Amino acid sequence: MSLQYGPNVAIEIDHFAAESGIAVHHWPEAIDDYDETAALAVALDGIVSVCTAIVHLGGALGRPVWVMTPRVPEWRYGASGDRMPWYPSVRLFRQSTGGAWAPVVEAIGREMQTAPINRGDRA
Repeated sequence: MSLQYGPNVAIEIDHFAAESGIAVHHWPEAIDDYDETAALAVALDGIVSVCTAIVHLGGALGRPVWVMTPRVPEWRYGASGDRMPWYPSVRLFRQSTGGAWAPVVEAIGREMQTAPINRGDRA
């Protein structure tokens, strides 16, 4: 399921589905209403995201969230470590080199194979 918001979401989801053969469910009307977005976030086993409001929503709701953070993230994500002090259920996967997302995505993929997001990630 996609919690993505912003312009061109439907185009990006259709493109991904065409290339991967994986159907992604998306409810734009629910994303436009933050209460409904929260309900979707709670219904998920976990959330994988970049640094967006969804990270903070999921963290505030106590849901497991894995975040792909850039080499130099906003102050909210701290300068180091794999946790956020105010959201114990949020785990950070940091870039070691600016612009290098492939190692971050690969790390999340490996982690999903050995420790699915919905197991053992809650503090």
